[in-house]
Amino acid sequence: MALIDALLAHGANPNAAMARPPQRVGFTRGGLNLVGATPFLVASAAADAAVMRLLVSRGANPRLATRENTTPLMAAAGVGRVAAESSVTENRALAAVTLALDLGGEVNAANDAGDTALHGAASMRSDRLVQFLVEKGAQVNVQNKRGQTPLSNARGSSTADLLRKLGAEPASEK
Repeated sequence: MALIDALLAHGANPNAAMARPPQRVGFTRGGLNLVGATPFLVASAAADAAVMRLLVSRGANPRLATRENTTPLMAAAGVGRVAAESSVTENRALAAVTLALDLGGEVNAANDAGDTALHGAASMRSDRLVQFLVEKGAQVNVQNKRGQTPLSNARGSSTADLLRKLGAEPASEK
């Protein structure tokens, strides 16, 4: 945090967007495309609420999305994150999601692939995040452009059971 604070104190732009993706780390070919991402969105993807707060206090716009229209809320909820490669805990993710919503994040916004924050939370199999997002108005039967729903993303887990209890239709599990 001290380095981020020092960079901002010396004029770093808290809304600077990535022009090209960073070098890929890990085994996954997909993941979150960070082109267009701001430092706030990267902090959201890392579920680092403290850095998110610092950036906002220094002028970061918490609503700026990537070039593919992935929002900080989606990134915090797990869109583009791979559970097997992630060190983000459910508690950290919940804190980041809560902050992103408090700062004006749209719970049902969809990126260019049609993914929403609930798709990300379901993919991460985070019951607490799913419950929280649905309580905030997330639509449980929303389909992305590949025809996937949060329920199909959570197949075979307690999160799928929770989504069914919250009104997800079994037909959306295919």
